[in-house]
Amino acid sequence: MFSVDLSIGEGSGLTVVTLRGELDVADAASVAAGLSAAAEQARVVIVDLAGLDFIDSSGADALAEAARDARQGGKDFLLVAAQPQVLRVLAITAPAAVPSLPAGAG
Repeated sequence: MFSVDLSIGEGSGLTVVTLRGELDVADAASVAAGLSAAAEQARVVIVDLAGLDFIDSSGADALAEAARDARQGGKDFLLVAAQPQVLRVLAITAPAAVPSLPAGAG
């Protein structure tokens, strides 16, 4: 089983979180914690999903929860560059997170 790699780049109130690999139940809690920490430090959080090859419902829930929490805190939270298979899972299991995907993101 592969796992997910989370890296964070920060600057000028903007944080870019890059996810690579496979986001499933084994890593969902740690990714949610990492996203939460990133949102505390920035006005805008961009989550780059280009390197995410797989996501299950627990991973989608982690992204949706992070998006909801950030937005409730007055932050912008954007998911970008999702691969088609990741976008499909997000659309089915976490539709509240999908509106933050720019057109053509999948």
